[in-house]
Amino acid sequence: MEQNAKRDWSKVRRRSSRIVNLRLTPEEEADLRSLAANEQTSVSHYLKAKGLGQPITRKVRPTPTADVAALRAIHADLGRLAGNSYQIVRAMNFGRHVPDAEAHAVLKEIRAALVELRGEIFTALGREP
Repeated sequence: MEQNAKRDWSKVRRRSSRIVNLRLTPEEEADLRSLAANEQTSVSHYLKAKGLGQPITRKVRPTPTADVAALRAIHADLGRLAGNSYQIVRAMNFGRHVPDAEAHAVLKEIRAALVELRGEIFTALGREP
């Protein structure tokens, strides 16, 4: 198959699997969700593992909570930095002389801002840098 050719998913054989429905009272559902959460896995994996007497192997990744306003501000800052660097490259491409001191100062500012933005991104996602 060519490297750039799209895969025809209609011809791919999928594993034969079945969906099983289960009726629970609201209290039973809450208990089941609590048990699965304590094992850090999904309800379906918890039921399958327990029902077949297998160990629970799949862990659910915690969903990160994001500070959307902070991420929007970071996005705006990245746009500003991209604009600044684009102007320097454009001037150089058109043969205009860009003083080394000016280019160095702008690139130094961009680097410092990127380091700061990296920390802000981690904070907005609720993670440690």
